[in-house]
Amino acid sequence: TIEMRETAQRQRALDEQEVRLCCILGEVGVADVDGLREAFAVLQERDQRFEASLRGQEQQLEWTSQTAQHLQQQCAALEDELGHARKARWQADVKRVRVEEEHEQTQLELRRARSHIAQLEAHVLHLTDQLQSAGAIAEVASRRHAAGGAALH
Repeated sequence: TIEMRETAQRQRALDEQEVRLCCILGEVGVADVDGLREAFAVLQERDQRFEASLRGQEQQLEWTSQTAQHLQQQCAALEDELGHARKARWQADVKRVRVEEEHEQTQLELRRARSHIAQLEAHVLHLTDQLQSAGAIAEVASRRHAAGGAALH
């Protein structure tokens, strides 16, 4: 993988630097090359720990990036869902207002119809009274007529 190649390249670079350092130390006359090698080994080990830590942090960063992307997708989906819910609520409000207006209109028509019925009932009562009065008059007239005809015979 890429990480293994990079690690191998770093190791080669470090090995090359070690060889050069040994050459320089040999030229300068430093006798304690083993001590320097130990210090160099300690530095290499420390470098490897840092590399491992860096890989862990890169993995953490990748996970965090994926999590952030997932959360953004969820947020977008929730915003979309909220938009649909708002649209549905608006449509329901429009329909509710329309139904309320129709209900008011129906109530008005019902009041008008009841008023008209009450007027018709009053008129019917008036006509009934007139008919009863006319019937009573007709009955009296009929009795008079019958009484007048009986007197003639």
